[in-house]
Amino acid sequence: MKTIRPLTTEELAAFEKKPADNRRKEVAAAFDTLLADVTPDTWVTSQLDDDEKKDVARYQLKQAAMRRGLTAEFKRTRDQTLIFRLLIGTHDAK
Repeated sequence: MKTIRPLTTEELAAFEKKPADNRRKEVAAAFDTLLADVTPDTWVTSQLDDDEKKDVARYQLKQAAMRRGLTAEFKRTRDQTLIFRLLIGTHDAK
């Protein structure tokens, strides 16, 4: 017969899923933290990891800027680099 043993706390935690709402809040908080030190009208750059999707990161940055009452404006790039600045108020974001 196969062996049976209780799961450790770490093993159990790996199987438990966090509610989607908590994950969204954690992602939002992480992007809010990234933008906390960015001053408006200053161009900044961010190098994405290979497994990150550029459009998702742009969306999260735009949402984080909106929560601060700012608008994110992006320059086009061909690689995994984002170049953007935050603008005060609502502008047509590019």
